[in-house]
Amino acid sequence: MDIKNNYRSADGELQIEISISSLYHGGITGAVIRMDDVTVIKKKDEKLSQAQMMDSIGNLAGGIAHDFNNVLSGITGTVSLLKHRLSKNELKQNDLEKFLNVIDDSGKRAVTLTRQILSLSRKDEMTLEPADLNEILRHVYNFCFHSFEKSIEIRADYYPEPARAAVDSTRIEQVILNLCINAGDSMTVMRPDNEKRGGTLNIGIERFPSGENSEPLPVEAESGRDYWKITVKDNGIGMDKKTMERIFEPFFTTKAKGRGTGLGLAMVYNIIHNHNGFINVSSDIGQGSLFSLYLPADKSGAIKQNKLQPDFKSGKGKILVIDDEESICDISKEILEYCGYEVTVEINPEAAVKRYSENEGGFACIILDLNMPKKNGFEVLRHIKADYPDAKVIISSGSISDEKMQTLSSAGADAFITKPYTLESLAKIVSDVIP
Repeated sequence: MDIKNNYRSADGELQIEISISSLYHGGITGAVIRMDDVTVIKKKDEKLSQAQMMDSIGNLAGGIAHDFNNVLSGITGTVSLLKHRLSKNELKQNDLEKFLNVIDDSGKRAVTLTRQILSLSRKDEMTLEPADLNEILRHVYNFCFHSFEKSIEIRADYYPEPARAAVDSTRIEQVILNLCINAGDSMTVMRPDNEKRGGTLNIGIERFPSGENSEPLPVEAESGRDYWKITVKDNGIGMDKKTMERIFEPFFTTKAKGRGTGLGLAMVYNIIHNHNGFINVSSDIGQGSLFSLYLPADKSGAIKQNKLQPDFKSGKGKILVIDDEESICDISKEILEYCGYEVTVEINPEAAVKRYSENEGGFACIILDLNMPKKNGFEVLRHIKADYPDAKVIISSGSISDEKMQTLSSAGADAFITKPYTLESLAKIVSDVIP
C-alpha cells in the first residue's frame, strides 16, 4: 500500500511517500513501513515544468510582439482617423459604429493574447474541468498563425460537435503549442541551408472509438473507453528511430544550442500521462513527423462557460476607486456613474486611506488596485480592514494567481475583478458586493 502525504515542518512543507508492506519471518507476522522524503524531487519537477513553459514563450516572443503591434495599429490608427474626422465634422453615425467596432475587436484580441501568455507561465496545481478541446485547438491555431513564419501554412480540422473532455485546459493548450513549435522549427530553422524553408502544419481532432480502429493502443488504454485523438503533423526534416527512442527524455534535444532546453517533450509526456492519456509518434527522415495525443472522452460533463450578462446592473451608493493609473480611474468613474453610483477616485493610496477614514461609513464599496507604488493594494486592504472590518473591498488587477487570491480573501477582500474590465463586468461585480 502506498500513501502520499504532506507535512509542514519548521523549515516549510515536506512531501513524504509512505509505503507499507507485509512481513513474515520466523513465524512472526508484521509490517515494514518505509518513508521517503520526495520534497526535492517534486520541487525539481515543478522547476522543470516552469522552465519548459517559459521556453515556449521565449520561442514565440517575436511573434507575440508582432501580434501586439497589429492589435495596437488597429486601435491607434482608428483613433487618429476618428479624431481627425471629428475635428472636420465629417463623422456619420454608421462610420462611428464601424470605427468603434474595430477598436472593440482589437481590444478583445489584446485581452485574449495576454491571457494566453499568462496561462502559459502559470504555476498552479493541475485542475481538471470539463472543456471543449475544439476551443483549445482554436487558441493554439490563432497563436501559431500570428507567430510562425509565413512560409508555414497552418491547417486546422475541428470536430463538428463539442469535443468534451475533463482536462486542465492551460496545460493541454501548452502541450499542443509545444508540439506545434517543434513542428515549425523542423520545417524552418532545422532544415539544411540548401533546402527551402517552410511547409504545412496540420492540427486536428477526431473521436477515437476504442476497439473499433486498427491502430494499436498501449496497454494503459482503458478497454471500451472512447478517446479524443489530437494530431499535430508536419512535413519537416523528420526523425530516425534512434532519435524517436529518446525524444521524451528530459534535456534531450536535436535543436541547435540556444534553440531549446530539451524539456518540451518530456513535459508533454508527463502532462498527457497525468490526464490518463497516451501518445503515439511516427516519423521518417525527410518526410516529417506525426504526433497523436489521446485523451479520455467525457460524455457527461457540462462545459464551463465564462460569458458575461448581455446587460449591465445599475445601483446606488458611494464608491471609492483607488488606482495609480489615471486612465483606469477615469474610465471606472465614467462607467460607475453611468450605472447610477456616486464615485470618488484617488491615485495616491495613502491619501485614499485618509479619505476613507474621514468618511467612515460613507462609502458602500472600495475598488482597490493590487499593484501600486509606495503602498500596494494588499497593504491598503490590511490597513482599512484593521480599522473598518465591515468595509466592502473589490481587488482589481491585470493578473492575480489563485494563491494571492486566497491570501487576499483571508485578509478580507470581498471580490476580485481582472483588468481590463467592461461596463458589464464592473457593474456586475459591484452589484454583487453592495447589498
